[in-house]
Amino acid sequence: HADLTLGVEKEDRFRDKHGTVTGVTQAALDPKGTLGRDYARHFDVDLERVNLTYSNDLSEHTNLLALAYQYRDHTRFWSAPQRFSVSGAPISSPDAYTLFNDYHQTQRGVKSELRTTMGTVAWMGGVEFKRNEYLNRTHAMVGFRNSPSPMERPTAAGTVFTDDRTGENVQAIYGEGQWRLATDWTLTGNLRHDRIELDYDARPVTGNSHSTIAERKTFDATSARLGLSWSGLANTVLFGNLSTGFRAPTVDQLYRGSQSPSGSVANNPDLRTERATNVEIGMRKTFTLLEREASLQAAVFQIDRRDFILDSNGQYGNSSAAHIARYENIGGARSRGLELALQSA
Repeated sequence: HADLTLGVEKEDRFRDKHGTVTGVTQAALDPKGTLGRDYARHFDVDLERVNLTYSNDLSEHTNLLALAYQYRDHTRFWSAPQRFSVSGAPISSPDAYTLFNDYHQTQRGVKSELRTTMGTVAWMGGVEFKRNEYLNRTHAMVGFRNSPSPMERPTAAGTVFTDDRTGENVQAIYGEGQWRLATDWTLTGNLRHDRIELDYDARPVTGNSHSTIAERKTFDATSARLGLSWSGLANTVLFGNLSTGFRAPTVDQLYRGSQSPSGSVANNPDLRTERATNVEIGMRKTFTLLEREASLQAAVFQIDRRDFILDSNGQYGNSSAAHIARYENIGGARSRGLELALQSA
């Protein structure tokens, strides 16, 4: 038995203000934030999704699944409210903004998985290939100054601050196995290896001091999970998992840096991949709630991250001449928590 499914979605969105307020006085006078100026607004978003799924039951115990997809996102928005005109005169109009941001994102990928069961053993193997492209361009909508000082050089309308392209290739191979050790005991293990290739190209513009940038970076990472579950109680499963994970640095962290209303953080091309280890113990239980089938899951977890990437001045620190904020593999971070989930039909 084989199935072929095609999904297509096209959506246009427009969103203006976030409705933010600053300070107690503004919160009392303008609780919905209709009078203030958000840092970014006037978002015009075009979305497109296409996916094709193929599923084939090769035998009673074996299934082949293949998926191909494409996702497009074209977003335009304003940012950085204008404070002063080219002549240095104060500007307070709610519609006066300095930067126009034009962002294109295209994600394409294919994935295939083969699943089968043989007695007390079930396994799955898969491969995945992804090709993502991100285009980013920012220019000045109007001429402006950042201060009223006549000593400051004004920025001319049309000045380009960013004009870059990021390419991301991901190749992955993975597998999972389940073994029923006894009537109520199941052991699960999986393993995945990813290769991530990043290409970053930037044209010479004002924002990068008119420098041409062409950078290439490759990351290899392997992650795994080992889990054990016991279902000896009625409608109840107790489980424990030990898993590893990773997060590769972003292009902003490696090459572009980042800017926000509170300051800027410099890039670092020598960043390493973040690594994480997660320990989780919990239970799942099904029951009847108000004549409906329901399930409850509770789990405690601890996540230890190594080579954690963070601003070198700290989350709330500012740059100074002696300490320039820069992305670094700061060290470790530990998270502990309790997770509860209740679902009903």
